[in-house]
Amino acid sequence: MEKQNMVQRITLLAMLSAISSVIKIIFQATTGPAARVTFYELPLILAGSIFGPIYGMIAGLVSDIGYMTTYGYGFSMMTISAMMWGAISGVILYKRKITISKVILVILVASTVEFFINGLQLFIWNSAANPDLTWTMFMVSSYIRSVILVLKWPVQIYLIHLIYTRVMDASPFVFIQQKSVNPATD
Repeated sequence: MEKQNMVQRITLLAMLSAISSVIKIIFQATTGPAARVTFYELPLILAGSIFGPIYGMIAGLVSDIGYMTTYGYGFSMMTISAMMWGAISGVILYKRKITISKVILVILVASTVEFFINGLQLFIWNSAANPDLTWTMFMVSSYIRSVILVLKWPVQIYLIHLIYTRVMDASPFVFIQQKSVNPATD
C-alpha cells in the first residue's frame, strides 16, 4: 500500500511539472522583448503545498528543464526563480491550513522574488548584447514587468482559490486533501 502511495505521489508531481511546462511553453503572451504573461506557476504552487518545499523546487526545476529544451537555452537564474515558486509555497502552505491570507502571502513573496531574480538575469543578458542601452532597456522592461506582476496577482489568487475549493477538497487521494481556502469555512 505504501509503495502504491509513493507511485501516486511521484506521478502527481510529474504531472504538475509537465502541466507547468506546457503552460509556460504554449499558453503565454509575450508583451515585449523582456516580458511575458503566463500562469505556469500555479501547478508549482500546488506541488509545493502538497509535497513540501524540496519537492516543489524539484517540480520547478523539471518544469523549467522542459521549457529550456524547447527554446534551446541553458541553465540560468530564471530556473532558480521557477524553483522558488515551489519552495516558497511549500514553506508557507505545506501541512498547514490553507487560507486566503497564506495564498496571498505565497503569491506576493514568490512573484516578488521571481521579479528580482529574472530582472537580474535579463539585465545580465542585455548588458552583454548591447552595453550602451542596458540601463534604459532594463528600466523600460522593469516597468512593463512590474505592471504585469501587479495585474496578475488577483488572477493568481482567484485561480489558486478555485483550485483548492473545487479540486483539492474533492480529491480522492488522501495524501493531497488539505483544508480549503474557502473563507466561508475559515
